[in-house]
Amino acid sequence: MAEPSVVVYEPATGVPAEYVEFLEKPDVLAALPYILANHDAAWINTHMRNQTKLLGVSVEDADSDANLLMEKLKEMSLGGGGSSAGVASSGAEGSGAAAGEAGGEQKEKKKSGGGKKGKHAPHVTLTLTSRQKRKAITNVTGLEAFDVKLNEAAKLFGKKFACGSSVVKDAGNQKDEIDVQGDNIEGLRDLILKTWKNISADDITLVDKRK
Repeated sequence: MAEPSVVVYEPATGVPAEYVEFLEKPDVLAALPYILANHDAAWINTHMRNQTKLLGVSVEDADSDANLLMEKLKEMSLGGGGSSAGVASSGAEGSGAAAGEAGGEQKEKKKSGGGKKGKHAPHVTLTLTSRQKRKAITNVTGLEAFDVKLNEAAKLFGKKFACGSSVVKDAGNQKDEIDVQGDNIEGLRDLILKTWKNISADDITLVDKRK
């Protein structure tokens, strides 16, 4: 009784090793390390002849030089398949460039206050309060985090709303902020969004402490 034949499968592609020559180039490249490590020149000349055209080797040359096909396959393995390697490399470079651009956009968003807000992300707060019973004051904090010059902003607010507007120091945290006379909380929000494009509506919180 004849012994059953043993079929050895190439692990990278999952097909019998002698079928690798009929696969697409990426699969052949994946299988080459196993083929070269486990088969000699004679086996390769018999079972990898379908790759002669891909390697630029004539059948006659392969027949005359038993090691030629094996050497070409080694070069193919080390070079990653010539033009395919170039495509893969350019693809990787493209991905790297895209990742760099995306990273730059994320940094820009972070600087401008766009995107998701973290716990310590820059923020503008407009607070409406009453002083001396009926006198309303709109307090503006956080503009400096968006590279806004407070003195220039205070002048702009005063001119726009025809009221007193000045930079003051908060008694609690000693940070500079702007006090604008009158109930200008809605107008200030609109003016800030129009004037400083790096500040979005999500960056501004309105607080009415008169209620």
